[in-house]
Amino acid sequence: MAKKSTHTHRAHCQGCGAVQAVDNTTKMLAKHGYTVEHNYFQGVCAGAGYAPVELSRARLDWFRTFCIETAERMDQHVVALKDGSRQPAEILKLDEQGRSVRVIKPGFENKRSWEKQYQNVPVAFADATAKEIARAVELEVFECERNARHHRDHEKFLVKLAADFHGKPLLPVEVKPVLKAGDLVTIASWGLKDDKVEAIVERAVGFRGRYERHAEIVRKADGKTVHVPIRSIREFKQS
Repeated sequence: MAKKSTHTHRAHCQGCGAVQAVDNTTKMLAKHGYTVEHNYFQGVCAGAGYAPVELSRARLDWFRTFCIETAERMDQHVVALKDGSRQPAEILKLDEQGRSVRVIKPGFENKRSWEKQYQNVPVAFADATAKEIARAVELEVFECERNARHHRDHEKFLVKLAADFHGKPLLPVEVKPVLKAGDLVTIASWGLKDDKVEAIVERAVGFRGRYERHAEIVRKADGKTVHVPIRSIREFKQS
């Protein structure tokens, strides 16, 4: 029996605007915006686990406030950096040509030349030269201004997102039929023409022994049993 779907509709995330699955029971958006590293989720979108824009805009308005406040805080940092009331968070040592001094990272001293890794050399504010401080201020001002611009742009995007989709119906998901025993398959490269699926089985593939679902089919042309990967079967006739 096919596994019952936990969602039949999709909708827009209040944080990023991406269209994601909506859980039928909780009406919350599926987890998204992540990568999987070492079998763990990394960097899940802050809009995941909340209702979509179509049903609520509470999380969206929270994001808007966050964006506005962050941009204003960045503006204040820029003013403070320029008037000298705020020290840059990081100052790097520069050489006579104004380039960052880089040294080999600890533990890489004895590596071959192409394996060595390098790092910048930080300098305390009290020990920094005027050129080093000026360069640090310039870099931090650039980052703060870019950060402020990014948050203001995203706040404008959220305003449009709410205007376009809040209160609108959810997007239905096209439910595709699931291959099962008794269905008829036609694949010319396998010599199949309306041949019946006898069973769905798990078979090891590749040298790592990974398992994939296959359709077990007795080919009418020669009576031979073949196992076709489910992912290779695009179309079939339901029994």
